[in-house]
Amino acid sequence: LFEKSRTRQLKIEGQIRVRATDFVPLQITLVAQEGDAPNSVREEAAVNYAESKFGAMLPVSTEHREVRGGKIVMENHFSYSNFHKFGASSDISFPTDK
Repeated sequence: LFEKSRTRQLKIEGQIRVRATDFVPLQITLVAQEGDAPNSVREEAAVNYAESKFGAMLPVSTEHREVRGGKIVMENHFSYSNFHKFGASSDISFPTDK
């Protein structure tokens, strides 16, 4: 985490919720806390995944909040959509003298 031109190193805890049939991630949550109440700073984030029409698990939303002294001071909600599948191919050849 960055704060006022310095990096803070915090221990992070979290959970990974998986699909029971194949253990593919459905949600990843992270929590980092610094300090003790009432001056604690807590960062919380959750990333939710869903299977795309291409068969890959992709992030569909992220929720993030920062809690200082027990009060939410920042909250972000991101959603991801309209993924596209693309491909490319190449060929390498090495000419030889015969």
